Amino acid sequence: MATPLDTIVVTDGNREAFERVIGVTQEHGAPERLFVVGPRGAGKTSLLRARAAERDLLSGKKAIVHAAAEMVNAIRMDAPDKFFEEIGSVPVLLVDDFQDFFADEEAGPLLCKLMVTERDRLGLDTVFASDAPLSSFDLAAFEGALDGFEELAAEPLDEAGRRAFVLAMRDTFAEEGKAPALADDTVAYLATFSDDLTDVRHAVQYLVTAAGFPSDATLDVETVKQALAS
Repeated sequence: MATPLDTIVVTDGNREAFERVIGVTQEHGAPERLFVVGPRGAGKTSLLRARAAERDLLSGKKAIVHAAAEMVNAIRMDAPDKFFEEIGSVPVLLVDDFQDFFADEEAGPLLCKLMVTERDRLGLDTVFASDAPLSSFDLAAFEGALDGFEELAAEPLDEAGRRAFVLAMRDTFAEEGKAPALADDTVAYLATFSDDLTDVRHAVQYLVTAAGFPSDATLDVETVKQALAS
């Protein structure tokens, strides 16, 4: 079965951003302060989750991922101190959907500012993913805490990249390497099944694990359309 990072498709449009995030757990000089910007469907969430899920054998650095909304909700729900201690001290913190800090205009920016300030004090790596660049946000409440974060672009996958994503998902969900084959036109259809890669992922997962096709089958387009419509 493919590892989480094996499912990440790197293209010319996301190469620098994705490779920097994938490599953030490796030893380096100054702490990484990265701000990955790209629209929905660019694979940012999958990238952060994969980096957090897969242990880097070349480094002992621990990485965790949280959504910004999850952090803000932790304040509202009076989460244990252990939660806040971890996000301030874990060697690599990956934060998805930066824009959701602004859902609570008081608590969100304050939490983010305190977290980043503490992590900078300790010399730790911090990565944000966002749908919009830093310049589009009112950062007055952050009091300069985000100054110096390096913005990196993550463009949506092109046609070839989306096809590669479909095949990577097939390999991900294959049990012991066994799964139905996908005809070329089927791969092309699934690549454009939805603008949201999460929907594409779920469609491939269903076809491989739940639709009941034998592992030696080759799925054509019409078979796949009928299966997904049922």
